[in-house]
Amino acid sequence: MLAGPVATHQEIETVFARYVSRRIPRGSPEHREQLALQSAKLDKRERAESQRPHSPWLDMTGARTVDRVVAGYERAWSTVSLGEQLGSAKQAWFEWQDDVMTARAIGRKHVHQLLLVRALEQIRPDSVAEVGFGNGFNLLLLAMQFPGVALAGVELTRAGVDAARRSSRDPRTTALLEPLAVSTVHRLAALDQDRLLQGRGDALPLRAKSVDVAFTTLALEQMDGVRDQALRELARIARRYVVMIEPFRDWNPDGIRRRYIEGQGYFDARVADLQAAGLNPVLATADFPNKISFHVGLVIAAVA
Repeated sequence: MLAGPVATHQEIETVFARYVSRRIPRGSPEHREQLALQSAKLDKRERAESQRPHSPWLDMTGARTVDRVVAGYERAWSTVSLGEQLGSAKQAWFEWQDDVMTARAIGRKHVHQLLLVRALEQIRPDSVAEVGFGNGFNLLLLAMQFPGVALAGVELTRAGVDAARRSSRDPRTTALLEPLAVSTVHRLAALDQDRLLQGRGDALPLRAKSVDVAFTTLALEQMDGVRDQALRELARIARRYVVMIEPFRDWNPDGIRRRYIEGQGYFDARVADLQAAGLNPVLATADFPNKISFHVGLVIAAVA
C-alpha cells in the first residue's frame, strides 16, 4: 500500500534549488513575457512545419515513429557521454507552485530520480526493470542505492545499451553519479550486463510477470504511435506496479502545453486510459518543477 506523496515539497525544493539561477513570481510581467515568447516559438515552428513538414523526429504525417526515434537516439547516445550530459550548462524555464525559474535542465532528471527512489522505498520490490533506459542514468543510480534489488532494462537503441554497459564498467561512474544520489549509497554503479537488453517498448524481451516493478521516465513520451501496446507490455512484465514519469494529457490539456505536445508527437494518453491496459492508478501527481513548455507527472499504477 502506497502512502503518498512519495516526496515532500521540502525534499523536492532541496534537490532542485541547486540548479536554479533565477526565480520570478508566477503571473509577473516577466512570466507573461516568457509565455508570449514560448507561444511565438510555437507559431514559428508550426509555420515552418506547414511549409516543410520533415522534422528529423517526425514523419511526413507529423507522427513520431519508431524509426525516427531510433535514428535520433542512436545519434544522441553515441555522441554524448554520461559526463557531458551531467555537466551540461543548458538552461530552461521551469514553473512550480508560486515560482517561475530558470534552471539547469539536468535538475529535472535529479528530481525524477528523487521521485523514483522514494516510490521504490515505499514499494520495496525485489526486482525492477526500466523500459527505455537511454544511457543507463537511472539504473546506474538505482544500483548504487538499492543493492538488494535485481535491476534490468530494455532500451530501443544499440547505442544506448552500449553506453550503459560502458558506464557500468567504468570505475569513474560512481563518483560521477554520487552527487545525484538521494538515498544512502551502498555500492558501486555496476549493472548486470546481460540484463541490459535491446528491444522495442511494444514487444519487450522480458517474460510475463518477471519483475515486481516496471518503470519509465520520459520514454513513453517517445512511443505515442505504439502507446496502447507499450502500456499493455508494461502491465504484462510487472507483477505489482508500473511507475511512469510521463507527459500525460491530464497535465497538458490546452494552451502552450497542448500545442507543444501535439507539435512534438509526444505521448498523449490520459491517466484514466491506463485501466484499459490493465493498470489501476493509485497515485498521480505533477506537483514538482516542470518545464513551462510541457508538464510531466508521476503516475504509479497497480497491475490488475
